[in-house]
Amino acid sequence: VSIDSFVTGLGLSAITTNLILGSCIFCICAGIISFAGLKLGEYSRYVLGNKANYLGVIILFVIGIKSFFA
Repeated sequence: VSIDSFVTGLGLSAITTNLILGSCIFCICAGIISFAGLKLGEYSRYVLGNKANYLGVIILFVIGIKSFFA
């Protein structure tokens, strides 16, 4: 479980008190974003080939360094 899931849960609890509706909204949004990420990764692998792995490593490294010094 990540911090963004926690914050999203707090935000949904502020919008609605219906637990089932909030859970469904959260699941649908998380599923759509995950599917979009998978398709983007598949596309980048098709376009960049093996270089997509190196690009992913660089992006994760930059995010890690940025969050370390933030």
